[in-house]
Amino acid sequence: MARRRPILLVEDDEILWRFLVALLELEAFEVIRARSGDEALDLLERIEPQLLILDANISSPSSTEFLRRLRRRADSERPPILCLIMPGQSSLRQINRALGVDEYLAEPFEPAALLRVVRRLALRRSAA
Repeated sequence: MARRRPILLVEDDEILWRFLVALLELEAFEVIRARSGDEALDLLERIEPQLLILDANISSPSSTEFLRRLRRRADSERPPILCLIMPGQSSLRQINRALGVDEYLAEPFEPAALLRVVRRLALRRSAA
């Protein structure tokens, strides 16, 4: 069986990060963490994740600026992006959708809902 590519998780909240890693590792996903958009962009120079999970509330840079920078990069194929948002962030949702976000999940979310979206997006990348 081919080894799965990792999931890149861009999350600066330690508690949410630990929860997401535990959940995803139970499903046999390898998770690599970036605490900022800048760190994620650096990691994307070296790894090809099957999926990128992005907290819409990151800083350094903002999620919108991170997505703009990612979109400008022509050196590698962009992984599918799942963006975690807070309720009421509809304008951010529209902007980030235009910048390439594939799916959204509003916090708080059910673990099963997250896993359904992750599996769907990971399968899409595997089939590509």
